[in-house]
Amino acid sequence: MRLNASGGRDTARVLHLRTDPVRNDLRQQEAALESVNTALLHPLNPDDMAVDVARAGEAAMDERWSVGGTKKAPRGLWHAMDHGTGAVVVYVFGRRTDEGLLPLTGLREPVKLTRCYTDSWGAYTRHLDPAAHKPGKHNTQTIARQHLT
Repeated sequence: MRLNASGGRDTARVLHLRTDPVRNDLRQQEAALESVNTALLHPLNPDDMAVDVARAGEAAMDERWSVGGTKKAPRGLWHAMDHGTGAVVVYVFGRRTDEGLLPLTGLREPVKLTRCYTDSWGAYTRHLDPAAHKPGKHNTQTIARQHLT
């Protein structure tokens, strides 16, 4: 269930257990857990895979947050979705700070993001070029809807 992104509460509910034993078990197994389903990757042959590299152009950027264990240490996913196709172009994991956004701004260059649509959170206005940044809700509805889905 962890490989399928089920949280501790979700796992406890499905298995009809209390949340404390599930969390304790996950903490004990944390070192052995992998964030990639390696059993799925083994049969893949890299020579048979096709890689499509394209320029994204415009993207909506947003952050998505979750609390893991304690509210003092929230975990977040920063990502940019292609404005035309809705495909995730780049993403990073980090905290909701200016330093958490900086790796994402560096990843914009290889995919040639020329315009970024974001909400009006201050880190975006501080670290994105004003000529290529358009804050507001009009162009970020799709990425915000993905969070709710």
